[in-house]
Amino acid sequence: MIDRPGRGLSSAHRWLASLSLVVLTLIGFSGAACAGECIDSAETYLVSLEAGPSAPWFDYGMMCLTDIPIEFSHRWAGPVAAKAFEGARQDTLRPRVERVVAALLSSAWADSAENRRVTFQLAARFGIGRVDSVDVHENLVRTPEHFFTWDYVYLAILADPRTRPFLLDRYRLIRAGKGRPAYDGEASDILCCLYHLPGTESVALARELMRTETDAELKERLQRVIDRPS
Repeated sequence: MIDRPGRGLSSAHRWLASLSLVVLTLIGFSGAACAGECIDSAETYLVSLEAGPSAPWFDYGMMCLTDIPIEFSHRWAGPVAAKAFEGARQDTLRPRVERVVAALLSSAWADSAENRRVTFQLAARFGIGRVDSVDVHENLVRTPEHFFTWDYVYLAILADPRTRPFLLDRYRLIRAGKGRPAYDGEASDILCCLYHLPGTESVALARELMRTETDAELKERLQRVIDRPS
């Protein structure tokens, strides 16, 4: 439950968002946006979310604002991604994103499990670990069977130490053949996520997994964790 169900965007914020959205609707997003590409500014997409779920471009804005800040692949254990994730955590739009997340979670729109899930993804995309009394990490890891690469990226951005045991359980389940991967490449993404979790515990875990891992590609991912800059 949200501590303050009535909390959300102030009337002034809603008015400004509505005014901005009217302007955006009149002048239109970029031509690429109309084609489904996300090349407009993050603030442009945030304005569409601040106006609420019934506003034009809301779904498009949500899609673009939750877009991961790295090139899509299963090989993102390295300093380039680490720099992008730190940038996400330091983004100046975070306070506004947190207000949007709080407003959405306390609205009827979030009655849908899928809508709540994408709202938690939005929070994690900006490194927001808690919104009022709601624990973002706890809600993200509830349904690993629905995970994809971007969910592990969100967990990496959050950098929550509770992610380590979650990754270990998921990795062991997949590698032991006791559970089906949610998608091809999940095991590699798990190790990429581990790379970005701070603390010597991540390196120790990589060393432990290395002792029994036989897959060459996964061993290379584990070695990157072991060799990462301190």
